[in-house]
Amino acid sequence: MRRSEHIAVVVPREKVEAAILHYKTTLGVVEQSRSADGVELKGENFTLWIDTTEDEPVVLQEYVPADPVASRALHEAQGCEIYGESAVGFHVRDPYGLHYHVWTKPD
Repeated sequence: MRRSEHIAVVVPREKVEAAILHYKTTLGVVEQSRSADGVELKGENFTLWIDTTEDEPVVLQEYVPADPVASRALHEAQGCEIYGESAVGFHVRDPYGLHYHVWTKPD
């Protein structure tokens, strides 16, 4: 098994544009395509889909920032909740339902 490079976030249709701006700002993704059902955002080695269905899954992926200190401050400034610490990073719950771990002590 391998970790998928695709992540799906489900938001109400009226929050799609805010979600796109949020992920462009915090994760550095760029918009790749758009349809009536969602938006495809591309990161360096992953794809983030903003879907507009009624389901709200909890998703946990892991990211390694270039600057861990600045990353934490940026996440907090963007309205993310830091809800836990690990030996090598912190857990984030963002305003749109995505949960992930930020790895701050890479090898």
